[in-house]
Amino acid sequence: MIYLVREIDIAEPNIRVANPNDLPRVLEIERSSFDTPYTPDYLEMLLRFEQGVFLVAEIGSSIVGYVVATVRGSHGHIISIAVEPKRRRMGIGSKLMKCAIEELRRRGASIVRLEVKKGSPAVNFYLSAGFRQSGILHSYYDDGSDALSMERSL
Repeated sequence: MIYLVREIDIAEPNIRVANPNDLPRVLEIERSSFDTPYTPDYLEMLLRFEQGVFLVAEIGSSIVGYVVATVRGSHGHIISIAVEPKRRRMGIGSKLMKCAIEELRRRGASIVRLEVKKGSPAVNFYLSAGFRQSGILHSYYDDGSDALSMERSL
């Protein structure tokens, strides 16, 4: 029996700085990943934010994930990270997170924080990336659910 493996499924993602042309695809991934996605205007503002880090993961010429972070002084903040649903659990999110953390460190951050919905499968992803729970933010999300505040020292 012959099994065909699509090259795109096993290709290593290329991580690069996002540009304005990437926003429509980033927005698609955002909408497929979150119940309350960020707006196009907010994502565009983050792309232009001077203290921002906005990276995309590409396989071939297709954007398959992104990460947005900011740094102010010694504090980094992961605002959003997402991978298109059919590409999850393939290491793309881990590579995006690693690159974002490296860039935050390069810009002077010594600690990185993020928020994640309590009970979300993403909590395990963040734990595996070296984050630890640092608090609970009650009624943080629009639907009234709580968020875990997580952080990682660099």
